[in-house]
Amino acid sequence: MQLSNTRLWLFASLILMAATATAQAQLLPASPNVARAQAPADRTLRTGMEDIPTAESVKWRDLPDNGPLKVDQEVIIGRTIYDLQSNASNCRRISVRPDGRIAATWTQGLQSSGNTYPDRGTGYNARVDFAWADAPSTRLEAVRTGWPNHVFTASGKEFIVAHTSDNVLNTLRRNPGTATWTTGSIPNATPSGLLWPRAAVGGADGETIHVIAITVPAALQGLPYQGVDGHLLYYRSLDGGATWDRTDIAIDGLGSDFTIGSDADSYYIDARGNDVAFGVFNSWDDVLLFKSSDNGDTWDKHVINDFPLDRYVTNAGYVYEDL
Repeated sequence: MQLSNTRLWLFASLILMAATATAQAQLLPASPNVARAQAPADRTLRTGMEDIPTAESVKWRDLPDNGPLKVDQEVIIGRTIYDLQSNASNCRRISVRPDGRIAATWTQGLQSSGNTYPDRGTGYNARVDFAWADAPSTRLEAVRTGWPNHVFTASGKEFIVAHTSDNVLNTLRRNPGTATWTTGSIPNATPSGLLWPRAAVGGADGETIHVIAITVPAALQGLPYQGVDGHLLYYRSLDGGATWDRTDIAIDGLGSDFTIGSDADSYYIDARGNDVAFGVFNSWDDVLLFKSSDNGDTWDKHVINDFPLDRYVTNAGYVYEDL
């Protein structure tokens, strides 16, 4: 079903609100008498694999135990001393099934070990029959991961995707009523791998998994993909994450003719039925909305905010004529 223009622009407005969190600033026109203008220095990107100082005054063991669910009370469902949950917009961390089951994920690390967090991975808890389980003490995966995204498919299957230390998109799947997770990965043929995924569920049957992620940027020893440093790519599974029929898809409008690269976590995706859309809000590019009405087969590009400079390089400066 086609989205109306009103609903499309409502979605765009939500994307813009998310974009403000990344503090995208419009460059002011420079006077012809001023040769160059400078932009703020770039932020440091984090994959979660770096050593990050931890405040010793905060210990997860000091937190109160999980208590009964009350309307007016926060319930602690998990613990972590690894504080970096995102560089910009957050992942899809909480999902709800029609029967009331709620699943929540987070980047969990309980062992600092010189601030390397060797046990870091997906923390997971679920509310069943209106009661949460105890906070987990271990990650779901056998390998070190971060930035988990969780979705339920229409049939109740669970799917989680997160990136690994080796720049692979690791996946976990399980059927409703089962306790065992099946581990896999999303195929990719990029030169350096992928980081910072975002996932959504859609499709006419509610079993399609849509994922976007960016290739590893040069700041983290990655190589350009099709001339873009940190290229946002699209991936699709029609069977709840078991197989992937679309991989390494460079959507028209996100190539080297538009941008020099995407920022970490500066994008988000959502879907309903065969309608799927994602927003891109990099620091020095247009704010964009890409929408598909055929479950990710084809895409339309919409410019939500036209940034006055094209392919701007941070701290490169600009002249009046560039605007």
